Amino acid sequence: MIISTLELEHQLKSTHNVKVIHDLGKLSTGPTELFKLLDSVYQTSYETNDRLVFYTSHFIPESFLQFFYETINFIDISNWFIMICGPKEIEHDVLSCCKKFSLDSVPIWFHPVELDKQTHKIENNFNLPDTICSIPWHNLQITQNGTITPCCMNNLDLGNVNRIKLDQAFHDEKLQKLRASLLAGEKPKECDNCWKVEEKNLTSIRLHNVKHLKREFLTKYLDQPRVATLDLKFNNTCNFKCRICNGGNSSLFALEDQKFRGSKLVVQDAWGESQDFIDQVLTYLPDIKNIDMFGGEPFLIKRFKSVLEMAVEKDYAKDIRLHYNSNGSIWPNHLLPVWPSFKLVDIHFSIDAVGSHFELQRGGQWSEVEDNILRLKDLQLPNLSISIMPTISVMSVYYIDQVYDWACKHGFPIFVNHVQGEGMELQDLTKEAKKIIIDKFQDHPWNEIQNVIKIIQNLPDSDGKKFQSKMQYFDQVRSESFSASHSEIAKAMRYM
Repeated sequence: MIISTLELEHQLKSTHNVKVIHDLGKLSTGPTELFKLLDSVYQTSYETNDRLVFYTSHFIPESFLQFFYETINFIDISNWFIMICGPKEIEHDVLSCCKKFSLDSVPIWFHPVELDKQTHKIENNFNLPDTICSIPWHNLQITQNGTITPCCMNNLDLGNVNRIKLDQAFHDEKLQKLRASLLAGEKPKECDNCWKVEEKNLTSIRLHNVKHLKREFLTKYLDQPRVATLDLKFNNTCNFKCRICNGGNSSLFALEDQKFRGSKLVVQDAWGESQDFIDQVLTYLPDIKNIDMFGGEPFLIKRFKSVLEMAVEKDYAKDIRLHYNSNGSIWPNHLLPVWPSFKLVDIHFSIDAVGSHFELQRGGQWSEVEDNILRLKDLQLPNLSISIMPTISVMSVYYIDQVYDWACKHGFPIFVNHVQGEGMELQDLTKEAKKIIIDKFQDHPWNEIQNVIKIIQNLPDSDGKKFQSKMQYFDQVRSESFSASHSEIAKAMRYM
């Protein structure tokens, strides 16, 4: 019997609680349509008789059915509540694709029906390219010197915060072209840092954000870009001068470079503490979902606390995640009163080793850093998340299991970073160094160590001279001895 879509709706509503009924073809006109619809009717639980109904009078391509089922999986709606209505001849394809692509063992409901009018044809505009990155649609980074870029891995210069407004940078023509390039499936050169990470089979920031922000990206930002996350590298004020660092990220390192290399002193104005910048951020607070704070050492930046206090006062804090990358040496006493009001306070501590290995690589006293981290844990703040972020370098890689063991002992998750800097990267390892690393860790249970082994096995051997030159300089100007504290890797790197 041929019926209209209105009759179909009346028929189904007589036996089911229909939460939505929608032309399936109209959900193929863009990558956000299905996500937005499902997000609008999503519930943590449904009644047994609830149904989300989709109808069509056309053949449905397998590619769209794959997209349909994978989206349902992602939004996390059981197939039990999904019904597709259409010609009897498409039933087999609809149900076989459900078995093929759905993670739910329960099949969807199929209701055979002949509609009196042609529905919207299934278009091929629903898929996003594999190169997509959500970050340029919702994020701005501001570096220590005030340069505004789309993110920490992207070198597209959108201007300086001392001369232009954040809103002007976010709507800059260059950033709009970058978004268009990503949507077209291209790999813009400004994003080379992520492409290079992915070529090594590592998880780039792009891939991390695609996974964790997919729902928000498709339901909120793709059609209407807006600043929802800020990546703030306030300035280079820091009480450490890590050997893997530079003057742009550490004021102590900059002073050392000036003294011993004759370098021009890196002096950065405190844009992050200026009233103009603080006023701009305050206007974004209703939309802000995440603030990443780096340095230097972010716990040394005091005035930005006024932004956090305003977020608490205006009741925005409950929807905002705060993230800090800290060296662990500063007790954040000035921040403790505001932290409990935020949705999440997420701290990554930059710990590459423990004990004397830590002290030579990073500086500072390991006992003080360890005490601060464990004191924060003991506060048992329900919204506080502590993680350890070691940076893999030639210096740290042989001793990285120390961090793994320490983090596991105290129940901290670990997120690995890879150093970028001449002489310090895994490509600078000598043949001997690669061998002792592989021999030591070939049976280690940590998957990140196994990833390191795979990487170095595919890299050509280095003569180690760039690394030797760096260690010789640091040992000389700091009156330290890398070979004494890191004897195994020093010998393998021919630095003794």
